Amino acid sequence: MNARPSESERASDHDSASMCLLMLLNELSTWFAAQLSSHICLSVYSAWYLSTILCSIMRLQAQEQLPTSMETDERSEHKDSTRKRLTMHKLPLTCVCVDSKNLHAFTASKDGSIIKWCLEARKILKRIDSIKRSKAESDKDLHQRHHVKYISAIAISSDDRFLATGGWDKHIRIWSPQDLTWLHTFTLHRQEVTALAFRRDHPTLYSGSSDRSVMIWSLEDDDNRCFVEALYGHESPITSMDTSRKERVLTSGGLDQSIRIWKIVEQAQTVFQSKHKSVDIARLIDDQTFVSGGEDGAINIWTTMKRAPLLVRPNAHGPELGARRKENENSPFSSNLRYWITSLATYPSQKAGKVRENKVRKKRRLERSSPDVVEHDVDEDDDGLSDEEEANCLSNQGNGTVALIASGSCDSKLRLWDLRKTEGKYELTEMETFDCPGYINEIRFTSDGTRIVAACGQEHRLGRWWKLDGTKNCLKIFEISNKKVN
Repeated sequence: MNARPSESERASDHDSASMCLLMLLNELSTWFAAQLSSHICLSVYSAWYLSTILCSIMRLQAQEQLPTSMETDERSEHKDSTRKRLTMHKLPLTCVCVDSKNLHAFTASKDGSIIKWCLEARKILKRIDSIKRSKAESDKDLHQRHHVKYISAIAISSDDRFLATGGWDKHIRIWSPQDLTWLHTFTLHRQEVTALAFRRDHPTLYSGSSDRSVMIWSLEDDDNRCFVEALYGHESPITSMDTSRKERVLTSGGLDQSIRIWKIVEQAQTVFQSKHKSVDIARLIDDQTFVSGGEDGAINIWTTMKRAPLLVRPNAHGPELGARRKENENSPFSSNLRYWITSLATYPSQKAGKVRENKVRKKRRLERSSPDVVEHDVDEDDDGLSDEEEANCLSNQGNGTVALIASGSCDSKLRLWDLRKTEGKYELTEMETFDCPGYINEIRFTSDGTRIVAACGQEHRLGRWWKLDGTKNCLKIFEISNKKVN
């Protein structure tokens, strides 16, 4: 059996055929030109035929001069070194995550596919496609290894051992990030899985769902990957999830307008009632500070020590409401939804991390020097501080940048913000704006803070209320200067 020709072979065959046809048409046009010079009058048919040949020549020459779509993307990327675009998903991208070494990105889409990208070479390393419902019903083993419907959440463990995906088929699938080999499937959620997050430095997975539950899964034992516990409290589908250094989980509840911090060890939860019409996204800055965004277009800064936000930045992605109404007369969006915050990402400042690290080291030295503490009772992996100690760390940070915050909306703009603390008060200042057409469904910083990766699409990740025509479903990479990171 002959092997299927490669893309390069098919492209070369197409180019050679185009050249042969171009040479033939050039010879015909030369012959007709000679006839025209020797005969004063040509028949109407001959004149029409000559014009047809000339038009074909012009079209072929234009095709020879135009680059392919991939070449066009590459040329535009070289012109703008701060932005790179990777396209392969057929439907809108819904989520993205980056490994700890900043070498690979993993994306998932509404077409049910998972792609592993090389960020340096900007190419696909591995792809897992979805299967049809009929095939899933006839082959249960195949259904365990492939998604059937949309994938709406993806997460990778901090040690790069596990990759988790969840979607509208109510299943959570665990993969090996190295080669996307299927490892396990969890099936206890009653509705679609909307959020996933791993505990930092630990093989524990948290999941959120439209069934309003938060579930905890253990991946520590390869022979016994199991369900641990379910947490209840939200009154509407969970829209986002994040984890801290401690064994705590931050979740947003969408239309119930609440943000909750689940304290797993203490078996308790803290509820923050926001004024967002719908809390779409919440992300931790550190163990004591977090940021939220929602349908009202505002970005709120919170601390765990207060139930009200410390800072509210209204209309973060758009003008005032009066100007919105004039702008949106011919827009498919309502005036309230055109600038709604769909994604957030945070990168804490290095200064804040050093203050906390020094506090942890001091605490460990005191524990070792205490006569009542045996040396093996000191847990070297436990860097958790009490809430009072965390609050002291925040107060000792002094003035300056607390974190970089990236925000996305459906206004085709990705904005980079500087969260600063000046004389005990927080300020949020816009640093830079990137063009990013389409819905920005999820944003991630690399661990060194020098890049932002954004999952973009023509539709929102949780629905199909509107479609932004003229945009592409792609992964975009934005470069950030070291001055801004530092």
